Amino acid sequence: MEKAAHLLTTGVQPTRKALPQLVPDGMPSDLHLKAALRVKHPMAYEPVATDPVKYALKYSPTDLNEINRRRGEVAKLLRQLAEACQAENDELLNLCMPSVRAVLLAFGRKNVALMREIAYVCSSRDVASPAFLLIGLPMLGWAPVAEGLMERVREPECSVSQFLEGREDRNKRLLDAIKQSSDPELDEAAYSKTLEETEKGVLRGPFFSRSELPWQDVALVPRHGIWEMHGGATERKCRNIDDMLMGEQNTTVGTVSSHRPTDPDGLVAQVRAVRRRFPQCRLRGWP
Repeated sequence: MEKAAHLLTTGVQPTRKALPQLVPDGMPSDLHLKAALRVKHPMAYEPVATDPVKYALKYSPTDLNEINRRRGEVAKLLRQLAEACQAENDELLNLCMPSVRAVLLAFGRKNVALMREIAYVCSSRDVASPAFLLIGLPMLGWAPVAEGLMERVREPECSVSQFLEGREDRNKRLLDAIKQSSDPELDEAAYSKTLEETEKGVLRGPFFSRSELPWQDVALVPRHGIWEMHGGATERKCRNIDDMLMGEQNTTVGTVSSHRPTDPDGLVAQVRAVRRRFPQCRLRGWP
């Protein structure tokens, strides 16, 4: 029904399976005409938008100076809250497993206590996410529920034990398949970034043979870099990918939650909601 509502908001008639006909069949011609004349055009209905968008539009002032003043007040309160949470956050980080703590400290000290308070103030359904930052998430097997996301069950393709039983043959295939890419600059950037993560304590190594590994019974994961540019960036950056699809770790994963990306109809509906709230202003852009 949500998809059908977005279609109506954007001026598209959904299929008969999605919503009933606007004018039923079997009516005399004069009644059919009267009923048709009473039907509101879909563009006359209130735009369908997400609850956060509706809330933001409802309580956003039209005066730009007032908007900036409010943002300044909120930023000040957040800084005060972050400072008030610092002592508790340090205690929480000290209680973490060393491997998890290394990630939370590696690239900017994460204030998990602040995240918890913000989630509470904003009434976020996903209140458990700050806790998972502190205890870490399993990379194999069933993933925990993510409240607020769309419910969709995806069963694992195999059990963790079945995956581990076939690791030796898989490891050999992966090692035989590993080779440099066609972009030497990308390979160098990916390796440099890996060394940086090692220096930060997020990774162990580098190791140049299986015999150097301090662990037994490992299941290998190939890593490669990709170039990416986001937003208004003018220079490309390298992002490393640990390919658990190729390593087949993903075959053990089961999920009960799924992210639903906003499709073009949803974006148009939100643009309509913004334009209706600020009819005198032109929309300059949309991220």
